[in-house]
Amino acid sequence: MILITLLTFLNCQSPESFAITKVSELSEVKAYNQVLETDNKKMVIWIYSSPQENNGFYWIKVSEDNGGQLISRYNFFVSTKFEIKFYDTTNDKLLELDEWRKNLNKD
Repeated sequence: MILITLLTFLNCQSPESFAITKVSELSEVKAYNQVLETDNKKMVIWIYSSPQENNGFYWIKVSEDNGGQLISRYNFFVSTKFEIKFYDTTNDKLLELDEWRKNLNKD
């Protein structure tokens, strides 16, 4: 699978597109999209800042587009090596996905 992912990146996608794709493949993001689609709403995954602006990470937001504004649900930082971390905006802290998922399941 790593080889296929690498080949996909090298042949078909810019680093920005690949980072967005990696976030879109997260189970939590897929589940959020299903919830929004059930309510006829639209999810948008977009780059808030690039690595040059943000210490080697793409800051990617997963948001609901309500027609008037984007309402952020999740914030992820994706490294230039495509390692994904969750950004906890409340505590201004980067979390490994496993740690974030543990906290997510506590609620």
